[in-house]
Amino acid sequence: MEPNQANVNDLKADEPKKGEVILSGESTVGMIAAAEIDMQVATAHKFPRSLKQFRSEAMDMATLNETVAQECLFALTRGDKVIEGPSIRLAEIIACSWRNCRVGSRIVHEGADTVVVQGMFQDVERNVVVQSEVSRRIVGKNGRRYGLDMIVTTTNAAQAVAKRNAITSGVPRALWWDIYEAARRVAAGDAKSLATKRASAIQQFAVYGIKPDQILAKLNRAGLEEITRDDLVLLFGIFTSLRDEEVTPEEAFPANAPTPTGASKEVKAKAIMDAAGAPTGPAEAKPAEESAKEPDAEPAKPKRNIAAME
Repeated sequence: MEPNQANVNDLKADEPKKGEVILSGESTVGMIAAAEIDMQVATAHKFPRSLKQFRSEAMDMATLNETVAQECLFALTRGDKVIEGPSIRLAEIIACSWRNCRVGSRIVHEGADTVVVQGMFQDVERNVVVQSEVSRRIVGKNGRRYGLDMIVTTTNAAQAVAKRNAITSGVPRALWWDIYEAARRVAAGDAKSLATKRASAIQQFAVYGIKPDQILAKLNRAGLEEITRDDLVLLFGIFTSLRDEEVTPEEAFPANAPTPTGASKEVKAKAIMDAAGAPTGPAEAKPAEESAKEPDAEPAKPKRNIAAME
């Protein structure tokens, strides 16, 4: 065979045959990703999780101290109802302790008015995949589209919510709900620290320009002395939602909130003075033991739906 004829045959051999699939760069990336998942599945089967170890680790992390416990809570207001539940911080603890899993989020669609994101949780040991979609408005009340920075902030917050929902749905709720309840108890503290926690909670919201009378109106309380440990758990959850940018200060504390039952100007003034640490007047201060006690009768407060998730 002549040399030039051999070269032609070699070129023809390199050409794709009918029905043959040629891997492109994108397909190669897909193969690498699939190989990584296969490796994770093999590792998960070699080192299976222990439910006892999962619960022990998650409980230890969620209740490590009051600060960590407070970040495990979130709270939102929907009409006259308050929705409480685990935050993205607790979801991260659950995923870390669960092991043998993959977590992620991505933008599905960005339109003129809304952005849609998707959270994903995959249990590679049990071959279970859970996806959760969350949409957020990216236009203001005036109908004008947000600026670029605000759209990024809103999208990031939506992705955190989507991941939280996927994780808490992928890991059976029966295995972590009591861990969330334990975090609530640690966040609330005991009766001895109640007075200190009240003042600390009020001061935290000052960063967002939220005043004590707005907080009292939110809780439907007449004064700081009436704020209970359950109220503190709610405030910690709202603060976490504000810090994670899941809600805005205006959404958390509407300007047209109702006036607290039985609240007078003198009571509001005393609440503001107490939050600022200023003396309230010549009246003798109550002993710490008495101020730490919770009231026997509590005024009506907003309905709460702890079991609901956003």
